[in-house]
Amino acid sequence: MVCSMIAGAFAAIITNPLDLAKLRMQISRAGVWEEGFSDYKHMFDAVGRIFRKEGILSLWKGAGTRAITQMCTVGIAMSVVEGVKPKVTKLLDN
Repeated sequence: MVCSMIAGAFAAIITNPLDLAKLRMQISRAGVWEEGFSDYKHMFDAVGRIFRKEGILSLWKGAGTRAITQMCTVGIAMSVVEGVKPKVTKLLDN
């Protein structure tokens, strides 16, 4: 379970730039963000513009929070699966 939690955190950190770009695109389409971010063509265009305007470290804003959230989610899911699996197996064997 610990390995799964670490893998989930690692995946969250690696994909954070794409998630940040997706979030910014959603906010701009909703009309909440008014700083000229509504003209992103696609995800990679958004990542490039964020990188050029705000710097490389800005692509990982919130990565720590996402990693912790992912670790908790994976930990809970794995615990539930491992707890339910014997019961479901027993039920299906009958």
